[in-house]
Formats: sequence, structure tokens, C-alpha cells
Amino acid sequence: MNVFAPARCFDQNNPELIDRPGTDRVLLREELQMLEDLNRRLWGHQLVLEYVQRLLGSTRTKSLSILDLGTGAADIPRAIAAWARQRQLGVTITAVDGNPQVLEFAKEICRDWPEIRLDQHDLRALPYAAGSFDLVLCSLAMHHFDAADAIAILRQIKKWRAWVTL
Repeated sequence: MNVFAPARCFDQNNPELIDRPGTDRVLLREELQMLEDLNRRLWGHQLVLEYVQRLLGSTRTKSLSILDLGTGAADIPRAIAAWARQRQLGVTITAVDGNPQVLEFAKEICRDWPEIRLDQHDLRALPYAAGSFDLVLCSLAMHHFDAADAIAILRQIKKWRAWVTL
């Protein structure tokens, strides 16, 4: 029993606000800002950075290629890029989301972040070749899919040679 919230019951006929086509731009922007604030305040960014640092330490590489699935406003890629800039590490981040409205906001916010490339794709049908990335992240996105689709996405992540999946 979960005291804080009811159990998530995926229903493709009743998607979350962020998944609904034609969502009011102001509401969507507020939702994305709230997710970024939560990642910052509840240590989501810090957790990802700890894994990136651990991966760099174990591989002794000076650069990373990262895929971020369900990126939203790309707050996690921006946190990684800022961290890498401070350490003069090379990083390329492909940030993917399926919602074109969400990506519009991400493009605005990421215009000064050349390390981040934004792609629009359905996470269930991504075009990337096996072994394309050093690290694949998927934070706060799996609950947007039914169980079969989530499993298929996780299998794809493994194919891309993910060292860490969140």
C-alpha cells in the first residue's frame, strides 16, 4: 500500500498532461519546470552525476556519448553538460522526447548547449545503432508506457550498450 499516491495504472486512453496533444503551452511549461525543480531539489541531477562520475572513473575516458530518453525540457542533459564543462570533459548528449511541444521548450532552453542534440522519436522505435552510446538514461519516463512497451524499451537500452539506466 502506498500512502503518498495511488498506484500508477497505465491507461493509454487517459494520458498524463505532458503526453496529451494540444496541451496548453503555459500548463506544459509549468509542468516541465516543476519536473526540473523536483530533479534539482530531490537530488535527481546529483544522482545522475554520481553515475556519470563513476562511469568515467571506471573507463578512464575523457569523453562520453550519452542518450537521454524521455528528456522533457532536457534538464538532466543540461546538468550533465554543465558538470562536464566545469571539468573540461567532452560530452555529447542526444536527448529524445516524443512530444513536439515539449521539444520546442527544450530547444529554447538548450540553445546555448551545443553538447546537446534534441531528437523527436517515439521511444518504442528509435533509430540508433547498437553500441552507439556509452550511457543511456531514462528518468521519470517508463510509467508513460504499458508493461510490454516498457520491457521493449529496456531491451533496446541494453542493445545500445547502456552502463547505467535510471
